[in-house]
Amino acid sequence: MLTHIKKNLGLIIIILVILALSISLYFLGGKVQKREVSSCQNNLKPTTPVELGNLPPYGNPNAPIKIVEFSDYLCPFCAKAAIEFYPKIEPLVRDGQVALYYRDFSVHPEAEPIANAARCANEQGRFWEFNKKIFEELLAGKNTTRKEIWTEIAQTLNLDTKNFDACVDENRYNQDIKNDMNYSLSLNLGGTPNFFIQKDNMAFQVVGIDENCLLSGIEKLQQQ
Repeated sequence: MLTHIKKNLGLIIIILVILALSISLYFLGGKVQKREVSSCQNNLKPTTPVELGNLPPYGNPNAPIKIVEFSDYLCPFCAKAAIEFYPKIEPLVRDGQVALYYRDFSVHPEAEPIANAARCANEQGRFWEFNKKIFEELLAGKNTTRKEIWTEIAQTLNLDTKNFDACVDENRYNQDIKNDMNYSLSLNLGGTPNFFIQKDNMAFQVVGIDENCLLSGIEKLQQQ
């Protein structure tokens, strides 16, 4: 028996080292995960649910979890949320677990006409497509305050551009945008983007693109 152990001593040592490393990594991983969750506590504020607004959701309106974003069309961080973060939760949207809602918090006054154009696109059922396109143009460094860009996007989306341009020119949704702005101010929002993740009578507020906190908020509500 002793001879057998001596012959395989090297193999036994290797196995013990691997086992020790595995155990260490397991506990280290647990600590890292716990630290990530705790790091977002200051930006995962329990609050009361907010009103969803009058724009259509992206996803099933009957989804149990709703994310309401207060956003500005000239805010580059809002653009990053639309282009980089939302695709990461697309599977939850497709599965009917999460629905996204958009509300205008036009911190930049120049963003209001863009918000009106997006609502004009909504008349033809293409709000979210226009929303994504305008943010893509902003991230590409384009001057998205120009009406020509809105019309180009409308053409790309196969909208009736005559009706779209008429809607834009008359600022048809100016009052809706102001209503959103007043509501945003009543919530004392500090800036954009500002997210409310809510389910039934529970909600969490996350300021800025804090993916860890946003995902943590979703997970917490999924467990309810």
